[in-house]
Amino acid sequence: MKKCCTILLQRNLPEVTNRIGEEILSNNSDLTDFYVVESGSDDDRLSKFTKNTFHANWDDARKNGLRTGRGFNFGLTELEKLGKKYDYYFLVTGDTIFEQKNCVEIMLSEMENNPKMGILSPLSRKWGNEFSHLWDKNKTQSVTLIPHVAWMFKHKLIETISKDFESKDFMGYLYDGTNFRCYDADTEILVKSYAYDFFPAITSKVYIKEDEFLTDRNFKVMKTEDRETHKKLMWDEGMAWLKRKYNFDGKQQMRQLLYNSRYHFFKRNPDVGNMI
Repeated sequence: MKKCCTILLQRNLPEVTNRIGEEILSNNSDLTDFYVVESGSDDDRLSKFTKNTFHANWDDARKNGLRTGRGFNFGLTELEKLGKKYDYYFLVTGDTIFEQKNCVEIMLSEMENNPKMGILSPLSRKWGNEFSHLWDKNKTQSVTLIPHVAWMFKHKLIETISKDFESKDFMGYLYDGTNFRCYDADTEILVKSYAYDFFPAITSKVYIKEDEFLTDRNFKVMKTEDRETHKKLMWDEGMAWLKRKYNFDGKQQMRQLLYNSRYHFFKRNPDVGNMI
């Protein structure tokens, strides 16, 4: 069994899946297995990685897809059913472009050198000036708020979070599947990481780009909404979820919860204070 598995989430774009899978395996195949979650994809729109594909092919998934949360939940539960456990799980969305060919090797090295690091994300230059001090410095540090594009997890953190859910399935394993489009559901995972004594981190040793217009170019083939429609639905659903689950009136209260979790983690763990 390899140390890591990579799970790519995709919908009806086999050419993109094939490209990403080939790039990862051609440079990291000794370290990672590669799996695909087909998020309600048509039967004739699957990638070449059929032997390692988990196909969400029930009616609702075909109509609406699984989105990030339910998609990765589904992949993780299917791996568990197969009895496959890895030390690290690299959960990658279908619009990711890696700039470093040996991205898995670099990220595994960072995580193995930091026992308290539970999540590691590559850096994108489009994530704002707050990260500009990391550009071109080959540096890894703890992080507060970042989007889930390509996150590597330690198994122990995923296993701990999964205990928060009564049933391990596509509705609850890592993500809260009741938040369909996942606005701030990834923030909740960062909060849990700090609360469960692992810090999430970002590294400029690996860079990614997001193909921001992938959905706009392909939303009819993908049988989904265009990007602007999706963003509005995601916001509205996310605000309703924050109110329903936390009784928050907006995103700032969730941000404060994250900052507080981070503060208390480093108070408990002064030995990793160099990662702040």
